[in-house]
This record gives sequence, structure tokens and C-alpha cells, in this order.
Amino acid sequence: MPALERVWIDSLYKGRTKLLENVRILLYKENQQFFELLDYENDRIFNEPFLFAYFYANKSNATLEQLLFGHIEKSKRPKAIKAKSDEQGLIYLPEIGWLKTDLQNEIVTVGIDETVNGLSVLVHGSKMPFTFEPILKIDTTLFEIVYHQHPLLAPHYFDSKNKLVNVEIDTITAKQKDNLAKAFVLIRNSAPEFYNLLEEAIKKVVIFNDPSTKRNSFATVSVHGCAFFNSFQPEYDEVFFIEDIAHQCGHVIFNNITHGNKDIFKIHSETVIKEKGLWGIIMNLLEKRTLFVAFHALFTYYGITICLEACLLKSELSELQKHEVLGRLAFCFRKYGNDIKLLGKLDKEGQSIYFTEEGLALYKPMENLYNRIKIEWGERLRKINLLNQPYNFSVKNFFKSNPIEVDENRR
Repeated sequence: MPALERVWIDSLYKGRTKLLENVRILLYKENQQFFELLDYENDRIFNEPFLFAYFYANKSNATLEQLLFGHIEKSKRPKAIKAKSDEQGLIYLPEIGWLKTDLQNEIVTVGIDETVNGLSVLVHGSKMPFTFEPILKIDTTLFEIVYHQHPLLAPHYFDSKNKLVNVEIDTITAKQKDNLAKAFVLIRNSAPEFYNLLEEAIKKVVIFNDPSTKRNSFATVSVHGCAFFNSFQPEYDEVFFIEDIAHQCGHVIFNNITHGNKDIFKIHSETVIKEKGLWGIIMNLLEKRTLFVAFHALFTYYGITICLEACLLKSELSELQKHEVLGRLAFCFRKYGNDIKLLGKLDKEGQSIYFTEEGLALYKPMENLYNRIKIEWGERLRKINLLNQPYNFSVKNFFKSNPIEVDENRR
């Protein structure tokens, strides 16, 4: 692994260790009996996104027992646990699957049964019928696709005014799961160092559809370890997911890193960055980001650039797909350049205004990559027409303003 990637993964380990220690403490306080049944040394157990959602959200939407049951070794599992079905009658057991019942929002007993997928559902001692759907893991990876809505996740689909947005999950997941899988494999094959960071930070992913775009793709510390992809454009294929994996999973990676590295800034991380001069006055009216938010954004541009360039150079994408990748790279690179100029400022002695030595160790790889891409790809990127692009990159608009002729046999 190149030295620059070692910096990132060492920082990720440091941050994740502290973050998961907090989860262990919360679990111990909440249910000591179940905590002692878990493998304390297995970080993937405590990196369960539904545990974060449980402690952040309304605990009445699920029981801690049902969230932990599948993480306990089979020989140590309790004979029965309390679980809660949602309004669709679904009971989700992480690491096991979904139990589909006719019971809405009801506390039930889930027991071990040798006759029906190893489980039974009981209400007041009577067995109730259910169908079993296993978890959906992406082949040859560690990542699980959550393919139904869940009440612990539903509160996170909100618009800019904190109003809940209805999103569709089941149908869009069935349509796009193969493209998502292709994207993960392409990143693994083309950008293995970044893929290593993904494996350390990400456990679950969700594909959803909100065509109103009131809720963009996102990641949040309240469902840490999970990334959410809004696949709302019908033109989306694995190229969209390559960029969105790097972007949204990049947020999760960065949250791990910064949790264990509080001394990366010379000034308070919540300081609003202001530009000087006439142009600065205009920019300050349009954008009021804190130092932390700006650095967070820069890391996502860094990850996106790594993955898109790698797929341009090494992947088996078609000519049309590579043209789209180039467009997405140009779309990202302009934002990347703006934030490099913003965060790379030096004082009169030539020292960073914002970063300590520890912070510079994280920042410099981003600056170095930007400078290399500018030299090696700058001319091609400048030729890309992005004037008709909305906030979210539009595939349709891109090909309209950047048409190419491709041999039919190479599409």
C-alpha cells in the first residue's frame, strides 16, 4: 500500500477504535446480559449501523435483542428473544434476515426452531406464520444491501427543512443491485487502496429512490457504517455508483478518521471560513462553511477522484461509460480545485493557516493528487461542457452537451 494511503488507514483505525469503544460502553449499560454473549474483540459487531440508529433514534422501533441476536455465535444464542415488527409486518434480524409476518407494530417472541429456517415467531405462546428472506450480501464482498425500509432508518430521509420524505427502496434495489455490485468490484480491482478503506468503514448500504431530489444521497453519523444512494435517474448504471460509493462512503471514512484525530486544526474546527477581497465578499454571502465541513467535502472529492481516475485507466468500462466517467471527474474536479485554494492557504512564513503537522499529513495527499490530476488530465477536463449541469450530475444533460461518436461494437 502506498505511503499516503497508510496515513489514511492508520488514522481510520485510530478513530474507529475510539468510536466503537463508545458503542461497547452503551451496549454494556443497556443490556449487560447480551453484551457478555458477544465477541468483544470483533469490531464488525460493534460497527453495526443499526446499533448506531438504535441509540440515536426512538428505541421503540426495534428491540436491542433483535439487533444483536444474529451477532451472537449460534451456540451461545438465547432460545428466545423479544422483537418488534414494523408497520409492514417485517422483523429485521441483522446477520440473519427478514421475517415477513402479518403482524404490524407488535412485540413478538422470536425463538429458535429446527423446522422453519431455524426460527419461529410466537405471540402469547402461539406460533405465527411468516416467510423468511435472507440478508443480501454483495458477492465476494463484506457489504450488505438493506433492501427494505426500516423504522430505524426512515427518520433519516428528510429535506432541507427537516420534513420527512417518502422514498422507495424495494423496487429500485431490485433494479440497481447488480450495478451497485459491479461498482464495488470495479473499485476493488481499479483502486484497491481506497477499497481497503471501504472495507474498514462500511458494513451496509441502502439504495433508495426520491425523484423529487428533496433527499440526496447521504451518510450520517447516526447510522454510522452505512451509506445511502439515491438512484433517481433512469440512466444510472455502475458509473453512478462508482462516484456515489466514493462520495457517500467517503463521508463515513472521514467521520472515523476525525473521531480519533482532534488535533488536526490550528483553529477551532467550527470556525466559518471567510474569503478576503471583493470576490470573497460574494463568496461569503453564498457559502458559510466551517473548517470541518470544508475539509470533509475535500476528502470526498479526493476519494471520488481516486476512484474515477482509476476506472478510466484500469477498468473494462465501455467507451460511452468512460466518457461519462470523464464528465463526472470534471464535475468533481472544479469543486476540488476551489477547496484546495481555500484550505491550502499559507501565512507569511509559508506555514499552513489551518492545519497542524498532523492535519497536514492528511491534507497533503489531497493537494498532491489535485496537482497531478491538473497536470495529467487538465486539458481534457477543461474541454468538458458542464454549463447545463444541475446540482446532481445529470447523465442525460452531459451527453447532450458532450456528444461523442462511438463504434457500435465498442458501446
